[in-house]
Amino acid sequence: MNREHAEKPMTDEAFSELLAGRLREDSADEVKAMQAALRTYRDETLVWAERRSAAKPSLAAAAKRSAFLAAVPQWSLAAVATLTVAVGLVHFTGDRGAQAVADVPAVAVQERAVSTEQIAADNSLLTNIDSALAYDSETPAVDIGVTN
Repeated sequence: MNREHAEKPMTDEAFSELLAGRLREDSADEVKAMQAALRTYRDETLVWAERRSAAKPSLAAAAKRSAFLAAVPQWSLAAVATLTVAVGLVHFTGDRGAQAVADVPAVAVQERAVSTEQIAADNSLLTNIDSALAYDSETPAVDIGVTN
């Protein structure tokens, strides 16, 4: 653009005429300057896009991986749901549980004989612990001097 166009921009009426497809003679230089600027912008944008696509790998492989990984939770949820239903059906149908318990051999419980002396010693120990923990005052706060 030359100095004359910088000082006198295209009027709204002239721009409206241009958009309508009617080119006025007094705005021809302005239109040529605008076309040159848009052509330069288009060329630079294409160069930038070509450089970017050459520098970065294709996103198609990443899109395929992400689509596969997005489907994994759905498949795992379906597998867990199917397994849960199958286990529930096996568990709640028939007497398989009762048969399994009946087949387990019983373990003999050995009773320990606790002597009277042991019981007396345990009671004495518990009494000593209780008396050691007992407070002379109403609360422990009174013992350390914190009162209401």
